[in-house]
Amino acid sequence: NRPFLVTADKTRVTVLGTRFAVRYTPEQQGRDQVQVAVEEGQVRVSTTPSRLTQWLPLPYITPSGTDMTAGQQLTALADGDPGAIRKLDVESIAPWRTHQLSFVNMPLAQAIDELNRYTDTGLVIHDPRVAELRISGTFDPRHMETMKRILPQALPVHLEKKGHMMEITSAPEK
Repeated sequence: NRPFLVTADKTRVTVLGTRFAVRYTPEQQGRDQVQVAVEEGQVRVSTTPSRLTQWLPLPYITPSGTDMTAGQQLTALADGDPGAIRKLDVESIAPWRTHQLSFVNMPLAQAIDELNRYTDTGLVIHDPRVAELRISGTFDPRHMETMKRILPQALPVHLEKKGHMMEITSAPEK
């Protein structure tokens, strides 16, 4: 009679007995959409009700939407409507539980922003060209020293100590 509801921006997720993840990080460049992934069970994704109907008892409003089951993911559209469902490896849902964050061809600035959600990386980027460099890999945010050591080997960058921070800059020409 009283379902568990998650509202993120204009998207509503109704829990139908499940383990799932809802991601909404509008403060991160390129991550301003609502993503829903189902690890087990089922959820229904729909548009958030209007202000006129949001306080009506649930029997009077049964939100239509898209039902999702384990191993499925979608990214909601800007108006809150569910987007297309994609298959997803359930092991990749909520990777923070195993301290593993994976990036595939992601802009470096976006990867650093994501890592900063879990730890203070101490890394900053001021050069837009460096920010757009692409990175792929799996990283443990608890071991940022490893990331700092590997980064200049994986990308044409250099880390410069600036007070208590390290700035990621373009590697000097050889």
